[in-house]
Amino acid sequence: MADNTAIMAGRLINFPIKLSKRMKTNQVCTLALDEAMAITNCDGGTFYLPHRDGLAFQYMVTKSKNWKLNSSDGTRMPWPVPMRKEYVCAYVAMSQKPINIMDVYNATEYDFKGTYKYDRENQYRTKSMLVVPLSTESSGLMGILQLINSMDEEGNTIPFMTKHVQYIQSLGAMTALKLDNISLRAEDAMDEGPINMKNQYI
Repeated sequence: MADNTAIMAGRLINFPIKLSKRMKTNQVCTLALDEAMAITNCDGGTFYLPHRDGLAFQYMVTKSKNWKLNSSDGTRMPWPVPMRKEYVCAYVAMSQKPINIMDVYNATEYDFKGTYKYDRENQYRTKSMLVVPLSTESSGLMGILQLINSMDEEGNTIPFMTKHVQYIQSLGAMTALKLDNISLRAEDAMDEGPINMKNQYI
């Protein structure tokens, strides 16, 4: 199997350049998930944002099914994931530690009923999964990246590698800071009045 470390590192180096543009929250989420999927050469993924009811689905992709859902388009998204440790994304949010699973069908410590349902309804097979928290020291949890089915050059599903975890943690840290800045600017704009609400993006 070819070593794509240089390609992955190149994308990670270019990521902050893309992130430096004026962006809204949904644009940051979309960019971060698309780049994370490209770096890990995976087939699917979800970006979650913190929500009063748990973790809200912001952007979802399955490339092999040509399937995308984005809440910014007004699409009806699944109900937020409750903040309970049996759900892997919630566990990662609470523990602030990444989880790398080789095969979700063997990971009995988590509740994957929703994943199994998706697989049945779409003739899909979720196997490897990487879930990474996006946090800042000042504001805490800003989001969750969940990646599905890393692939080799032939399109076979393989586990996510250790370097994938490291790269996505770096990408996640940069994304979290961007989201935090947007949130802070939005709060400032609300304090200053509606005339400055354009500052909801940065």
